[in-house]
Amino acid sequence: MAYYAALVSLLRTLEDSPQPMQHVLSDLHDKVGCLLGILEVDSSRKSSLSIMDFEGQIRDASFEAQDIIDSHISTQLELSESVSCGTLMSLDEVKGLQKVIDELASILSKIKDTKEEADQGAGNLWVAAGASRSVASNDNARPLGLDHDLLHLKDRLTGSSSNLDIISIVGMGGIGKTTLARNLYNDPLIENRFDTRAWVVVSQNYHVQEILTSLVNSTRQDGDQVHKKSVDELAVRLHKNLKRRRYLIVMDDVWDVKAWDVVKRFFPDDNNSSRVILTTRQSEVAMYANHRSPIHHMALLSPESSWDLLRETIFGQEDCPYALQEIGWNIAENCKGLPLAIVVTGGLLSKTARKKTGSALLKM
Repeated sequence: MAYYAALVSLLRTLEDSPQPMQHVLSDLHDKVGCLLGILEVDSSRKSSLSIMDFEGQIRDASFEAQDIIDSHISTQLELSESVSCGTLMSLDEVKGLQKVIDELASILSKIKDTKEEADQGAGNLWVAAGASRSVASNDNARPLGLDHDLLHLKDRLTGSSSNLDIISIVGMGGIGKTTLARNLYNDPLIENRFDTRAWVVVSQNYHVQEILTSLVNSTRQDGDQVHKKSVDELAVRLHKNLKRRRYLIVMDDVWDVKAWDVVKRFFPDDNNSSRVILTTRQSEVAMYANHRSPIHHMALLSPESSWDLLRETIFGQEDCPYALQEIGWNIAENCKGLPLAIVVTGGLLSKTARKKTGSALLKM
């Protein structure tokens, strides 16, 4: 899982870096965040991770960018006791980072092409920007460590307020926003409360027509799916589908306010306690969507919850052998409280353990 750790490390370096956020760094930040977002969404789908085909390239590119940034900071530290103001990067450093950006952009394009080919072959309604109810139907991910979050947000979803409420879940990539939203979406109490529900993954590179198509197909009251409709036709159809119905819409992985602007006016407020859940990494997006409603900030898992999640991912309901507990705690700690990192790491360790067990049985 070195490529995932490299991405997370690079993202944190970019967010904590003291130098001015030059355009090249902003572009790099967007590409890294988008890759982490794809991994989080793919993990929630329980499908083959197309991003896995590019592990080595992603890892090497992340390390290269990390080396350039670290070298720049070290140089500035040697020149001054403080780099709080920072200095602009050199031309060579910018060129080096631009090379990494171009490589990550190429990887993102290939991943998108792979997804489209696979989804067309399967006949799924997985539009480039995201998916509809099918994404949220996979409810096997246990929200370990999220009990408090679930209870709090259930209260908001089922609260007495009759106004349309926009509930924003904010946190970094891999922290569990999608898992939390999915468990809320699939909760029997929530499912029974709403007349209709829809789920759409927006992502960084979204298409308005595809978002609306997904929402319309999810909320339709007849058996016909919408094909090749204009944006205006889809907007009218969506508003009609939701009008006078208590609805729950999940807009997962929203990156900017424009994505919210293009759909919000088609969500009618009939004072019937309808709700919209919006997951995002950007607090400003959450504030823009609904500045009157409190933002739900996701917290990193505690060391205890991290270990419990790793142990359960590897061993299920069985106990972890005592001899492995110390190293297990260390592995969980190195995942820095990120549920996605723990689940993916645990899955790889579990797979390795099964292979070794199978090999041992064959030799008997």
